[in-house]
Amino acid sequence: WSGQWDLALPLARRLGRVCLTASALSSLSAALGALSGSVYLALGLPFVLFYACMILRERYLETLYCIDPAEWIRGENDWGSDGRGLWIFLILLALFLAVVHYAVLERRLEEV
Repeated sequence: WSGQWDLALPLARRLGRVCLTASALSSLSAALGALSGSVYLALGLPFVLFYACMILRERYLETLYCIDPAEWIRGENDWGSDGRGLWIFLILLALFLAVVHYAVLERRLEEV
């Protein structure tokens, strides 16, 4: 059983990081879509944000790895002991952007 856990634990960690990254990007794009009233912006913006942040880091800000969503998923750079800093960053980012999305939706509902 220990051999299976050795394979399953890194996979579960990566899956958790993928879910938190997707949650953060989709909350931001949904909030911006609600602000602009564009469904297309809400659907397409997560992909654009993902690649724009990757390109920004690779071309201009090479040492600033914390803005790269691919790094959030890989977790290869120095994020503290056992990568706890990455988990804290992703959880706080996802929660903050969910609160922003909630605030935008509340404001839009007051207008109706």
